[in-house]
Amino acid sequence: MASGRPPLGEVLLRLRRLDPGNLEAALREQRDLNIRLGDLLLQKGLIDAETLEEALTLQERGSPDAPASARRRLGERLLAQGRITSEQLASALESQALSKARIGEILVEMGFVTTEEVDRALKATDALGLTSRTSARSAPGTAPLGQRTQPLELARPDVADAFRNVFGRVPAGGELEAYRGRLAAAGTRNKQELLFRHVVADRIVQLAGGDLVTLTRDADGEPVLRGLSPEDLALARSLAVDSAYDAAKASQAFLARSLRVSFRRAIGRDPAAGAEEAFWAEAWSRGEAAGFLEAWTQAWQRFLAEHPLLRKDPAAILPFLPGPDELRESLALFRARHGDDFFAALMAGAYFNARRIEARQVEQGRQEVLSSLREGQVRKRLEQLLADFLGTVPPALAQVLAQWIQAAGGGMTAEGPAVLERLLVDLLERLMAILERHGGTDPARLGKALEAALEMLASGLVLTDQLLEALVTQASAGESAEGGDAVAAMRAQVDQMLFDMLGQIEADGPAAQNLVDALVSGTRDLHDVRSSLERQWRSGLAPFSTEDAQAFVAHLNLLYRGLAFMPGPDDDWVRQLLAREVLPAEVARHWAAEVAVEVP
Repeated sequence: MASGRPPLGEVLLRLRRLDPGNLEAALREQRDLNIRLGDLLLQKGLIDAETLEEALTLQERGSPDAPASARRRLGERLLAQGRITSEQLASALESQALSKARIGEILVEMGFVTTEEVDRALKATDALGLTSRTSARSAPGTAPLGQRTQPLELARPDVADAFRNVFGRVPAGGELEAYRGRLAAAGTRNKQELLFRHVVADRIVQLAGGDLVTLTRDADGEPVLRGLSPEDLALARSLAVDSAYDAAKASQAFLARSLRVSFRRAIGRDPAAGAEEAFWAEAWSRGEAAGFLEAWTQAWQRFLAEHPLLRKDPAAILPFLPGPDELRESLALFRARHGDDFFAALMAGAYFNARRIEARQVEQGRQEVLSSLREGQVRKRLEQLLADFLGTVPPALAQVLAQWIQAAGGGMTAEGPAVLERLLVDLLERLMAILERHGGTDPARLGKALEAALEMLASGLVLTDQLLEALVTQASAGESAEGGDAVAAMRAQVDQMLFDMLGQIEADGPAAQNLVDALVSGTRDLHDVRSSLERQWRSGLAPFSTEDAQAFVAHLNLLYRGLAFMPGPDDDWVRQLLAREVLPAEVARHWAAEVAVEVP
């Protein structure tokens, strides 16, 4: 153990969280089991996880600079214990910047924690003799109300004047007591008034909602509110400085009395200046707005619930928001029905019916994209499975695999990938059993037979044992008894190399056959052929036109995304291939990696 750090058992004893007898027994058991003391105490139920975390923290701070560290990290400790949130801590730290008050005092004043909770967090450090602080209960200027001789507004006339200048009224009895700690550090009138301006600004943000208004500070520390109109700002301020201020009631009153805010929350935008604002103000003055907005909000939420993919994209929702004419028509409908069954009439009306048609089209398009991305993920998973069986996955087999996945709809449901994997493994096992009866499970013949089987499955055929026997026989046809397996294996290798090095999707032809013959005869080896093909690509000797590059990228589109899409000549991948900046194999790897990131 590092010098200066007390043993964990000693820390727990000083905290009075562990009995000496239990500690002694646990230490004996620890020597026998050779495990950490903290883990053993947890297993035996002698301490809980929070106590262990507290003790380990104090153990780490058992050094000369521990007192300062303990005080500095009080906010972090309360956050780790779940006593406060990160937002509450940030707010308290901002308020602390305006004064020299302790963070614990500020947290108590803001109502985030109690004095007892702060004291408990600090007692842990006191137990090890790390601090010699005065508790929050007896700190200067923060004594309990019963121990004070005078209310603050009487003892400090300057503070009462600063309050009156900001709030526009005299403080109610005991109202200033919540700020006693910070006011004690705010020695000047300017600092006191700044403190109260921040109190009002914080209340405005709370009652208006963070989605409508933002609070920042200028270079002088003055609060700056943005997002509210002058009328709404005046309304919010009047509610924030009221002597009977209550956050929940003030928020409700603000929503009920603010034309623009209630409109924005229900409709999703501000009322347009001019005619729309005028007719909406009329509805507001006639007392119709609240009932109309309530029914409209219900209808809008129902509409969004029917289209979950659309609901996740705020930008895509914007074109579906109602325009001024549509709102005017809906308000006329509301007046005609006098509010009776307006929700049902609205849902069955022209606006939502038209929007449903548009939303279904958007939803279908997004579903197709999402399905394609999921299918791409499934293909990668199944291609890796095939690579484990075959060594490599020829492009032709990968393409047929993609067709089978698309036909089976494997990317549509959560269990789809696992189902397809089981089906593929079952098919491989059946083919391997047949191949063993026909002389051995050569990977090349297995791949050929599997390619034909998947093609038939994609077309809707049922694969019987007799049909699989025929496919295996067909895959073996034309091979000589001496070297048929070797020829097929070399053919698969050549196909893969021509795809990787020259971007040839289908490698049939005399040149490919010559490479196969050279490899089978032994006049060339795989390394030599691969190096030669790469030199041809890098030097530009291998022919590769714009059409070839477009076809290669289109093949990757179909292979990894399931999208039949032909890129244009200005496509970035097409340009890189034509410039010979990358090998086709590198493009394929990058493409697969991008799809993996895109898939949710």
